[in-house]
Formats: sequence, structure tokens, C-alpha cells
Amino acid sequence: MYETFSYRQRQRERKAADVFTYDELPYKLRVQAARIWSDALEEIFGRNNVPNSAFEAFHELITTELGVYTLGNYDQKRGSDITSYFISTGFEEALDILEMMFFGMSVLTIVREKTTRGEEARRVVEFAVEVLNRRFLQHGIGYAFVGGDRAQIIRMDNEHCTATSFCQPSCCWADKGSRVRTMSTGRLISTIRMGT
Repeated sequence: MYETFSYRQRQRERKAADVFTYDELPYKLRVQAARIWSDALEEIFGRNNVPNSAFEAFHELITTELGVYTLGNYDQKRGSDITSYFISTGFEEALDILEMMFFGMSVLTIVREKTTRGEEARRVVEFAVEVLNRRFLQHGIGYAFVGGDRAQIIRMDNEHCTATSFCQPSCCWADKGSRVRTMSTGRLISTIRMGT
């Protein structure tokens, strides 16, 4: 990740304040996050080869958990529909969608684990998570995605970070709080399995 002048300047200013924001996902961060998941999926499946069934599975997971049938005017179950809705929706729904996309990619690595490219898929998703967490920090957003058995977004606060230490996302892996996943998670696994 290239660190621009404006980013370095904001970092200097932020060190003085040392404050995270917890109630917004800036437009730039949303675009960067969508590119991160898009690039990761293309690296796993191959450029322009991400199966429609994968996006349908992500769409089903997201709409089920949000309690809606469609994502606003975006109902074609394509990756671009998920991205467009993610970028335009409110803060909490955007955070939920971001979590579900990265949760789904984590599930994908489990599904692909038994294939010849399973280890590569795991590394791709781990790198995507690392980049996402660096983007959260870059924008001063107090959240991090943690993987493992309970892949989720958690809030980073003074409990996990202090003003004198740089907070690595891995410091929060011990957090065991988790939402219950519905049967749409199982459908995500079986749909991706059929699409691979």
C-alpha cells in the first residue's frame, strides 16, 4: 500500500489526537474495501472468472441477514450490485455488508482448502484482511476484521490499543464474541462449492 503525502500528514495529526471514529465509513474507504474484496475474489478464481454462483451466494447471505429481498434497486445478484449498494447505504448496513463479504471469503478458503489452490486462496484472503485493516487505520476508523473460527469485524478501542503502541489487528484475535450465523451461511458454502 502506497502512503501518499496527505495520508502521512493525517497520520502526524492523528498521533496528536489518537482518536478513532466509530460512526462512519468514508466513501474512499468503501471504494477501497470493495476493490480489496473484488481483487481477492479475482485472484482466487482468476480474472473475470468469478462464478455468478459466488455472487449469488454473497447476495443471498447479505439480503437474508439484512432482512430484505433485494439490495435497494440492485437485484441482479451481481458483484457490481453488491458494491453499488455497499457504497451508497448507511453506515451500519455498510459495516454489516463489509463483514459478510470478508466472512464469505473466509468461508471460501475453507471450501477451497481441499483443492490444489486451497493454500493460495487462504493466503489471498489473509492478505486482503491485512490490507482492509490497514485501510481502517489509515482512515482512523476504529474497527478491524479478525479471522479464525469466528471471522467478524470488531471494534478497536482503548481496551485493545494504547496511545504509546501501534495496534496490530492480530492483537484482537482472542475476542470470542460472535453473532449467530443463519442457514444462509450453509447455503453460501454449498453454492460456492458448486461454483468451483
